[in-house]
Amino acid sequence: MYSKPNHINRAVHLGLWLALAVGFGLSASASDKVITEQFKVQQERNSQNSLAENNELENEVAEDYSQTMSELLEAANEGDVDAQYVIGAMYFEGLDVDKNYVEARRWFLKAAEQGEANAQYALGAIYGSGLGIASDYIAAAKWFEKSANQGNVNAQFFMGLLYFEGKGVEQDYLKAREWFDIAARQGDPKSQVNLGWMYLYGLGVNPDHVKSLIWYKKAKEQGDNSSFHPLGIRKQQ
Repeated sequence: MYSKPNHINRAVHLGLWLALAVGFGLSASASDKVITEQFKVQQERNSQNSLAENNELENEVAEDYSQTMSELLEAANEGDVDAQYVIGAMYFEGLDVDKNYVEARRWFLKAAEQGEANAQYALGAIYGSGLGIASDYIAAAKWFEKSANQGNVNAQFFMGLLYFEGKGVEQDYLKAREWFDIAARQGDPKSQVNLGWMYLYGLGVNPDHVKSLIWYKKAKEQGDNSSFHPLGIRKQQ
């Protein structure tokens, strides 16, 4: 079985975050705009780091990549889920092949249907962002949920986001809070900030400024200063 190199995983997750930040298209009312701010902050951070990281990844691929595409294709066509995921990631990022979101989706789908959590997350991102296909939030929710149920923290965050916005699922602040809570307890700062916001304004929970402050502080301890003042109070716009 072909084993996924770490740089492939890093590359596709970086690319998916960039794609989601730019193309996911989630809207927010004035009172709820912290959710959309998450995308803007992530986009700014990735814009600063993506060029250097992508150059590093390309160097790693050149140094470490030892199997030819024909060998990968042979393994993938025989049902090797790791090879299918790697080919999808390569097409998604344009690593040693021309970038092609349609081909990326095709190979991610093969891996996702075999239960590969990262491929399921990738499909959710592709459908949500409309990369190589029309945006489909219902399909995005389907694949994010499959990945989230296997413990993928980013997929859990996006399930919270979809329920918060009512994209592909019926809007439900309680379920949004539940998914954010699952991811936040695994250390995801984006979910921690959103939980702080929901507790502050009583969205899906009773207002609780103590819990709000606790979650804001947890995010800040990880360097996420996107949504609050030094004492943990969110900036009002």
